[in-house]
Amino acid sequence: VDEEVLQAEWKAQVQHQMKPTPRRSKKKGKQEIAKVLELEELVAAHSQTISSLEIQLMTGRVDDSTTFNIEVAEARSQLDKLKDTLQRRRAALGVDNRANLARLKTNKYLHIQMNALTLKTRLCNHLHQRKFEQERLERSYRQDLSEQRLHTHAESALQRREPTILHLVSSYNSLCDQLEALICQRKHLHGMVAPHHISREGIFNLDVDDNIWQDVGLGDDVGDPPAWLSDEDVRAGIRLLLEKDRCSEE
Repeated sequence: VDEEVLQAEWKAQVQHQMKPTPRRSKKKGKQEIAKVLELEELVAAHSQTISSLEIQLMTGRVDDSTTFNIEVAEARSQLDKLKDTLQRRRAALGVDNRANLARLKTNKYLHIQMNALTLKTRLCNHLHQRKFEQERLERSYRQDLSEQRLHTHAESALQRREPTILHLVSSYNSLCDQLEALICQRKHLHGMVAPHHISREGIFNLDVDDNIWQDVGLGDDVGDPPAWLSDEDVRAGIRLLLEKDRCSEE
């Protein structure tokens, strides 16, 4: 694997693992809707600003056309970014207009769906951490007795993490059951489908085709697992790259 690819994957791995883990909240659904409403207001404000600038240009009230054009270009760029973010937020909610957003403020289905997505994110983070701890444990088996303390620590960390992961799986599946019940009662949003349950059996294997990687029914496409997690060549290459960097520092 090319060294530049390994460096990029290592950077992505660090960024991913350093992100704060979202917490569950009873107000999670309303918070997501509030973000959409706030973005809508920002889009409207930026659109009005651009319209004012265009009117200013058409009426000839511009002193420096070069500076003015740069200002307009920056305003349009910001507006495009806001619209893109707003579109993604709306897609995550499963709604198309503000009227629907207003009705969703106390929607039970949305509340459970957002909590399920948050739980799944936490579950993935715990599984990622356990995966790396397990690799450290496996490597310690191949080292001499001086590494016994590290081996014991890694083994203890694995044992402590397993109950938390299994509890998250149970909680997530419970939320999936609630969403399925709401769908049966026709209390769900139009076009919504229930997310897939996650099996406790084999949860620690992190196979690439596991349901843990599928965000069906959660309004957020994660896609394939990153190479730093799923590609053994990249993973081994990152370890060698870090060892090389340490040697260079010494």
